[in-house]
Amino acid sequence: MAHLIYLWTTLAPLAAAALLVLALAVTVIEATLLLSLLVAGGAGMETLPRDTVYATVMIITTGVVGLCTMIGGLTHREQSFRVDGAGGGLAALIVLAVVTLVLPDFTITTGVGTYSRGQSLFVAVVSAVLWGIFVFVQTIRHRDYFLPRGVVGIVVAMVVLLPETWAAIRAAYANRLQSSMNLAIGSALATIGLTVPVVVFFANAYGLQLVLGLDPKDIVLLATALLVSVVTLGTGRTSMMQGAVHLVLFATYLFLACVP
Repeated sequence: MAHLIYLWTTLAPLAAAALLVLALAVTVIEATLLLSLLVAGGAGMETLPRDTVYATVMIITTGVVGLCTMIGGLTHREQSFRVDGAGGGLAALIVLAVVTLVLPDFTITTGVGTYSRGQSLFVAVVSAVLWGIFVFVQTIRHRDYFLPRGVVGIVVAMVVLLPETWAAIRAAYANRLQSSMNLAIGSALATIGLTVPVVVFFANAYGLQLVLGLDPKDIVLLATALLVSVVTLGTGRTSMMQGAVHLVLFATYLFLACVP
């Protein structure tokens, strides 16, 4: 028993650190690509960060969550997870998504879909702070909300060796839906909480224009995805029905992106 407790106290911080390093690595790649395209300029580049963040949130909340719950439901009928962890992460994701992608359409200091310099810097700071609080809660204050104690070693190996999405799907197949939700929501949070501040500060420093506000159609899809996610993750139990709903919404998002 003492040996198991020792393993848990040793491996839990390593698992959390692996998740953090993976999120930072993905963010560096994403931010570097976005910044290089912004500097290159051209038509539509000012909306590229917005489109990337929006696509990430939609893919995670509809595609990844849908695949995980569908595969988990087909394999294990029903799965359970701690609402404490998934709910907190989802709440943070909703706030960041609205502040970043929706509010710019309703502010009046500048044009529709844009923030002023002060507003964009405020959003950048808020995004980074909220992501930092999420990481603190996940890794220190309430890490038991986010790590199933019996599979820490396996989660670490999967996170280190595989991309986040594949790791999430594998975890759902192995009846570790808690890990799937943590990986999925954490990935979406990192995209907004880390990428947006970097891009905003860089754009302000070099006088590059950014359009963050979504079109009405995309706002409706985003709101629907977040609402469905609240319903799915609000009970702590999922089945293939929830997975089907998310995947249909994901298919709708992809179809309307190709045929607007």
